[in-house]
Amino acid sequence: MKIIITGASGFLGSWACRILSEKYEILALTREESDLFRLQGIDTISILSLKTEEWPKQIIECNPDVVLLLNWKGVANKDRNSIDQFENIDLHSNLINASIHSGVSKVIGFGSQAELGPVANLIHDDAIDAPTTAYGRAKVECRNIGLQLTENTGTEFIWGRIISTYGPLDSDIWLIPSAILSMMQNQKFNSTLGEQKWSFLHAYD
Repeated sequence: MKIIITGASGFLGSWACRILSEKYEILALTREESDLFRLQGIDTISILSLKTEEWPKQIIECNPDVVLLLNWKGVANKDRNSIDQFENIDLHSNLINASIHSGVSKVIGFGSQAELGPVANLIHDDAIDAPTTAYGRAKVECRNIGLQLTENTGTEFIWGRIISTYGPLDSDIWLIPSAILSMMQNQKFNSTLGEQKWSFLHAYD
């Protein structure tokens, strides 16, 4: 099986490359300016660093069986309401259309809890959309577009909602790495009172 992974240099993208390359042929698509340190040591993948406008062409030329859309611009909290969030919608649409044109069997996109807005209780997979940020609204739009574009085609669209991951190679801006770094440097770690119940998923899982 041949798989294209977009956003392969990111935290989850690199883990997908690392795990799936043990069984499948992987083409990792990254932006020209991306730091590829997370992909070091994965010798069984092919890496292409290109402008995002060129990614759809690569899907058509490569003719993969599956495409994993793990690219996203503006994941950090400071970017959650940036207008740049909506650039992701155009890129996802172009990648999905290229996948349909190429006869890709499955396109898998990835959402988050941001589609649901703040939730005080357990999150279930049938929860209703209630995004409160541009990030969440863009995620919902990408999911809906994917379902609409692939309807009545030979391409199946799957949306996986991944919530609160952690693990090696994570960015130091997130909760667990930043807490560890503060303790290593004997610095006070500023946090809330810790009254929330919050589940974390290891990136390998």
